[in-house]
Amino acid sequence: MWSRSLSRRARTRAVSLIAACALLAPGAAAAATFSVDPISVTLVKGDSSATIAVVNQSGAKLRLQVTGFAWTQSTSGEIKLAPTDDLVFFPQLLSLDPGETKRIRVGVTSAQGAAEKTFRVFMEELPSLASVLTPASGPQLTIRMKIGVPVFVRPLGPATVSGEARNVAVRGGSLQFDIANTGNVHFSIQDVRIAAKAASGAAAFSQDLSGWYVLAGETRHYVVPLSKDRCGSLASLTIATKTDAGSFKNAFSNVQKDCSAAAHR
Repeated sequence: MWSRSLSRRARTRAVSLIAACALLAPGAAAAATFSVDPISVTLVKGDSSATIAVVNQSGAKLRLQVTGFAWTQSTSGEIKLAPTDDLVFFPQLLSLDPGETKRIRVGVTSAQGAAEKTFRVFMEELPSLASVLTPASGPQLTIRMKIGVPVFVRPLGPATVSGEARNVAVRGGSLQFDIANTGNVHFSIQDVRIAAKAASGAAAFSQDLSGWYVLAGETRHYVVPLSKDRCGSLASLTIATKTDAGSFKNAFSNVQKDCSAAAHR
């Protein structure tokens, strides 16, 4: 297991999401362009709130709706959102002229806990008033922009990052394992490198995998399909995980495996 105390904010990460929504049509109306700063918010002891600046970078008037949710993850890394009263934000609707900047204040009503709390605030473009009052004739395709900003509330005590790879096995011809966040704050996976060895100790194969956030106390499950040759030669391996807050490596010998469904490659 690897761990270390986190004394400053992790490197800023872009986490914007662009969504398309509308009616099928032969033509498309481009989305307005806006930016946010910062692209993630961290509240530490003594911080009750923070602000997010929103800039209308387009040449048209922009209307935005602001929403917020508690944020957890599935083991595959997918975002899971749930309604919450712990997160507050104002205003909930914004109207920005071209080039205008406005600020959204974000805060939490719940006390800090033993582990980091995680939320997401979304800024989503709304249809223009002109399009609502005077709908275009015929079908239209409208693309609207949506940006999600993570909000992290640090734990009451010291923030500690720690993690490990665990639960390694080959099932149905696929290498499976978990990257577990055993600390009390999040980290973001930059790279997972698998280095497998044969029973003789010779290198069998290596592979690099990508990742994303792993929130405090949660795990990211990986499934790596293997060819017959790779599955047959694998006897032991190391898993080296690089994150934005440090790195850790775990070794596994005598890997249990079922190669029956491995691909003939």
